[in-house]
Amino acid sequence: MKNELLSLLNKNLLAVEPSLIRKFDDEISKIPGIIKLTLGEPYFNTPDHIKIAGIKAIIDNQTHYAPNRGIVELREAISEYLRRRHYAVSYDPQEQIIVTNGASEAISTAMNSFLGEGDMVLCPSPAFGLYRNLAKINGARYIEIDTEDDKYELTPEKLKTYLDEYHTSVKMLVLNYPNNPTGVSYSENEIKKLAEVLEEYPIVGECQEVCVNGNPFPL
Repeated sequence: MKNELLSLLNKNLLAVEPSLIRKFDDEISKIPGIIKLTLGEPYFNTPDHIKIAGIKAIIDNQTHYAPNRGIVELREAISEYLRRRHYAVSYDPQEQIIVTNGASEAISTAMNSFLGEGDMVLCPSPAFGLYRNLAKINGARYIEIDTEDDKYELTPEKLKTYLDEYHTSVKMLVLNYPNNPTGVSYSENEIKKLAEVLEEYPIVGECQEVCVNGNPFPL
């Protein structure tokens, strides 16, 4: 029965490797008294006021399906936060913002929406393993850009070299910053220089927000 089920699985799924972060975390979690710097979660519990708000929402019967895009009030709050504190950008909460179950769902939604069989994904290395696995599941080829010689930063020159080499097959660039796991980030000027390179190619760039040709592209 097990072999029969395996034969029915998406063949791309069989190429996905188990998370090394989870494997390592499982091993060291058995050590008493350690401070773990593995999984991306805080060392403290959820604050009481947030837990109480969750309990109140249940008591108030906010337990039904939410709109596909997320609760309107939440989208409006996100829009206001972005306008007020995050690069002074302005997004329409009705049309340009969706709510996801954490960053992983947002990343999955973006990559699943654009990638298909035979596409290529460029990603500065080292990087979070989720990007590689999502590329494989979609039948795309995951190309790592070695950044060790550039202090783990993606330079415009190296980006152009890879784009010229693979050209029209490249569908997406993943630019995670602050980088996981190196912590490297990019200045506004550095991002603009990378965007100038991307403008010459038909490519989607997934960073802290999804960008097309260097311009914000909300899903």
